[in-house]
Amino acid sequence: MKRILLVEDDRLARFALKDLLERNGFEVLEAADGPAALRLYRPGAFLAVITDLKMPGMNGIELLENLRSQDPHTAVIVITAYGTIETAVEAIRKGAFDYVTKPFEAAEILHRLSRVRELAQLREENRRLRDQVAPPCGLHGMVGKSRAMESLFALIRTIADSQATVLIQGESGTGKEMAARAIHALSPRGRGPFVAVSCAALPETLLESELFGYERHAFTGALRPKPGRFELAQKGTLFLDEIDDVPLTVQVKLLRAIQERQIERLGGTTPISLDVRILAATKRDLTERVREGKFREDLYYRLAVVPVRIPPLRERKEDIPLLVQHFLEKFSLRDTRPAPRLSAEAVEMLEAYDWPGNVRELENLVERLVLLCGESVCGADCLKAHLRNLGLAEPAEGNMIFDLPAEGLNLQARLDFLERRYIEASLKKCGGNKSKAAELLGLKRSTLGDRIAKLGIRTAQEG
Repeated sequence: MKRILLVEDDRLARFALKDLLERNGFEVLEAADGPAALRLYRPGAFLAVITDLKMPGMNGIELLENLRSQDPHTAVIVITAYGTIETAVEAIRKGAFDYVTKPFEAAEILHRLSRVRELAQLREENRRLRDQVAPPCGLHGMVGKSRAMESLFALIRTIADSQATVLIQGESGTGKEMAARAIHALSPRGRGPFVAVSCAALPETLLESELFGYERHAFTGALRPKPGRFELAQKGTLFLDEIDDVPLTVQVKLLRAIQERQIERLGGTTPISLDVRILAATKRDLTERVREGKFREDLYYRLAVVPVRIPPLRERKEDIPLLVQHFLEKFSLRDTRPAPRLSAEAVEMLEAYDWPGNVRELENLVERLVLLCGESVCGADCLKAHLRNLGLAEPAEGNMIFDLPAEGLNLQARLDFLERRYIEASLKKCGGNKSKAAELLGLKRSTLGDRIAKLGIRTAQEG
């Protein structure tokens, strides 16, 4: 692709730059200002957008933010005068690919376009690599051929092109966000942004400002206005993960946004119209949360226009061999290592386990096998060793059990020991980030904090 969108209010400067680009093989569409550029722009239709920073009406920064809200991969090169370098640096912070300073040599702008093309080629190569490990049976990264998954895929295809809100329900690790991304990818909004928010990872005060944005001086430290996730998802999809953790005070504003299709930033009074599809996910029973008074009933019905349930792995064990093969290929390609083959007995062991961590737990195990197995064939003994190292029990007579010593054991002490090991492992995996560790363990952050304190676990912050 060699199409360029050129935005410049100075007619002579625009003509000169257009002539330069066309003489070097580019196809150029020109616009005299930001609104005209937005009318011409289509996500994925241009190699790059070249825009002047200082323009009447909509300036280059505002145009940049609008373009990247439609497609975060848009390569924007800004042109600035010598005296406005600080503004150009601000554009880089907001996602501009690069900038050039007036007056500039032809080689400067052509060099930057060459880099844009290299990046686009690299992105395309990465896409092809992803396609090489695409699941043989599945939908947009979701793997499965069981009856349960085929029904799920059919439902996703049916609802994808609607504007209805969707509530995705499933246990931790089942792939709720992957289902949301599949709905988005198959929808008419698929070329627009997909913005995901983990509601459990943000405290109440931050969650509100992240969702709705804020104006300058809305609170201490708000030195400049900031758009929220709703605005960033314009013409695309907003995915609200762990919606059950949204506080009641924020639920009121969320309900209003969904009903009226508009929001107001914190500290603002001007309504902002929304063109956003809402997808939400939860691992809890929201109807129970409604009965407990912890979730608004009216918001529940607004979100659950179309309920989608992701089956746990224990309900679709026939998909395990397919998932194992997919993950073996994925991690062997990523790490350039030969993928071991699992023996029939090893696969039977995996099928005998109930997988409380679901697909995420299986994926972690297969990643470990690719890294550490060291054999061309992973048999039962090899798999048993890795199961023990991961703290998993081995199957016996079709079930997963722990050995019980003849003299018995202190069950609570044993449970505390196992809980401590899992918490320490999750904190290490997440670099000490308690919010991410809580997500891995299927806990609220506050619950994880209570368990850390009770078990006396020292964290990185405590030295």
